Order: sequence, then structure tokens, then C-alpha cells
Amino acid sequence: MLAILLGWYVAGRLLRPVRSITATARRISASNLSERLALDDADEEFKDLDDTLDDLFARLGPTYRRSATVSCCTASSTPDVLG
Repeated sequence: MLAILLGWYVAGRLLRPVRSITATARRISASNLSERLALDDADEEFKDLDDTLDDLFARLGPTYRRSATVSCCTASSTPDVLG
């Protein structure tokens, strides 16, 4: 019984960074692409994943903003051919 409880505790501690990454990634949307995961005390593998996803969100932010601006400008300057 002690081994099961110890295993459950250790697994929970090991998976905590994954839960944190998942929760933050779900919160990040088009309106807050500047939010970062910020796993400062994670193991090296999780920190590498954190850094990779943070870099991805950093690259997506300006691209999304440019795309939204182009879409907005295009929609406002396109004549309404249907009516």
C-alpha cells in the first residue's frame, strides 16, 4: 500500500510541469499571445519544451497581428458585389 501511495505521489510531482504547460497553453489565445509558460523550476526536458513553446508563441504574435490587420483592411476596401 505504501508503494502505491509513494508511486502516486512521485508521478504527480513528475507530471506537475506537464499540467502547468497544458493549462497555460489552453489559456493562451489570439488576444494574449504575449503570455508565456514561465517554468523556472522545471527539469531540463520540461524547460526545453517550455522555451520551445514560448518561442513559438513569440513568433506567432506578430504574424497573427499582421494577418488580422490585412484581413481588416481587405474586408473594408472590398466592394460588396452582392448588394
